Amino acid sequence: MKVHGFGRGAALAAVVAVGSGLGGPAAAETSLEIGRSEFAGYCAACHGHDGRGDGPFQVLLTRRVPGLTGLARANGGRFPAERVAEVVRGSVDMPGHGPMGMPLWGDHYRTKAPSQLGPYFKPEDAEAYVKSRIQGVVDYLATIQEK
Repeated sequence: MKVHGFGRGAALAAVVAVGSGLGGPAAAETSLEIGRSEFAGYCAACHGHDGRGDGPFQVLLTRRVPGLTGLARANGGRFPAERVAEVVRGSVDMPGHGPMGMPLWGDHYRTKAPSQLGPYFKPEDAEAYVKSRIQGVVDYLATIQEK
């Protein structure tokens, strides 16, 4: 039983390290890859494969989908990582987001976590999974900012 507890704890520590950027270059690269994959799978349909707001679902929506490559420029040259994480998480109220707009990805990841984390994770471990996925998306978006 101790092996399982250790394995669960080590796996959780890896998820947290990746999600928080504490794991050094390899973990940051993993977070970036997670973000790239999550963006392609969940964001590109609306925001476009390159984040310019021209995804194929744009024609189905009543609001113009914003491009995401100018976030740093609109914020005085500094990428607003915390604000982006809040929007993705669904913890800020914005027009076009929420039940009738952009899906609340924090809720999505919380629902998905148990099947992704496996049998050795406790329900409270899901929050680390949610944070790691959102941080990956934020890390990826920071790399596609226009200079």
